[in-house]
Amino acid sequence: MEAEVKEVHQRFADAPGQLLIDWATKHNYQTTLPHKDDWEAGLNAIRLLFRQNKIVISKACPFLATTLHSATFNKNKTDFERTEVLGHMDALAALVYANRMMDRTTNPVPSPTTFAERVAPAWMQKGKDAQQQAILADTLLNSFGKRKR
Repeated sequence: MEAEVKEVHQRFADAPGQLLIDWATKHNYQTTLPHKDDWEAGLNAIRLLFRQNKIVISKACPFLATTLHSATFNKNKTDFERTEVLGHMDALAALVYANRMMDRTTNPVPSPTTFAERVAPAWMQKGKDAQQQAILADTLLNSFGKRKR
């Protein structure tokens, strides 16, 4: 049984430019560098999302969880302190980039019906067969919820 392959709209990689070019030309694997313009603002955005309970770390990501609990700044507070186990805190940087570069405008689960089909009265859908009209009617009824009695 083959796994379903989902279309990828964009990939971001914090990697040297030559590596990005090699991936694109040799492997047809397109990537873009993430925006790195304001490091402190990116970290602050992550802090705010945690305070607002808008981030949940999966139990399948123990390295990220450990990084989030253990990351510290260097003495000059210009970068993260390197450790033997966690390295350069790349998991935290990846979270900052993911939050910054996330597409918040595209619906990840598009509706199987169009907006017009959800709100248009059935008489506006002339020419549709009986099955399509039944689906449309059901969609219209469900879009406004059930009546309270």
